[in-house]
Amino acid sequence: MLSAILIPLVLLVGVISVDIGNWWVHSKRLQTLVDAGAFAGATKFVGCSFQFGDPDAANLAIRAAALE
Repeated sequence: MLSAILIPLVLLVGVISVDIGNWWVHSKRLQTLVDAGAFAGATKFVGCSFQFGDPDAANLAIRAAALE
């Protein structure tokens, strides 16, 4: 009788652990991709100044780099 209760509970804990681990790995991977995109955009932004440069041209260069 006790094993009829414990086996499903152990399986449930295992499934939840795997699901949480999968969620954590995917969130770290997504954060890495977002960081890479931000760094790629920042390299195109260097040298662009809103005082002296053309902000529209800077945004166009950043978008073009993001789509590569």
